[in-house]
Amino acid sequence: MDPPMVEWFQPVNNGLDSVTNAVKFQFDMLASLVRYYKGKCIHQRQLVERIKDEATEARMLRKTVEELKLENHQLRQYAGFGDGQPSEFTNLNGKRPMTDAYSSVATPLGPNRLTLPPDHQQPKFSQHISEGGRSSGSNSGTPFVPPEKRPGSSRFAQYGH
Repeated sequence: MDPPMVEWFQPVNNGLDSVTNAVKFQFDMLASLVRYYKGKCIHQRQLVERIKDEATEARMLRKTVEELKLENHQLRQYAGFGDGQPSEFTNLNGKRPMTDAYSSVATPLGPNRLTLPPDHQQPKFSQHISEGGRSSGSNSGTPFVPPEKRPGSSRFAQYGH
């Protein structure tokens, strides 16, 4: 018989074995796909829960921001800043005064005075006095050397003209 017809007359056990192997292969493939998609589903569920939590938090923050904007608006009205428009009052220069609410750069708070009051004594700072009564200007303890005694100074004098 011809080769395709020979397979029709094979024993049933051989046919069942090949069908069993095909079913086993398909079952294993299906099981691996189920495991893969189950893991993916768990991951997606965690992601959805995290996004839900973040969305809830964002809604709460948005509500808080709206409440704070309303409170800020009420405080501005109470303080007399109006609707956030500059003042209509003009000073002696013909300019509208700038209020603290509209300054864009925050000025750091510092001491009220930069100088000592008259009843305070001047603090004594150590000064190094060198030859000729000049202050060395450095606190390193090295004595002051006049320019004419420095090495190489006489050679550079010709370029000074």
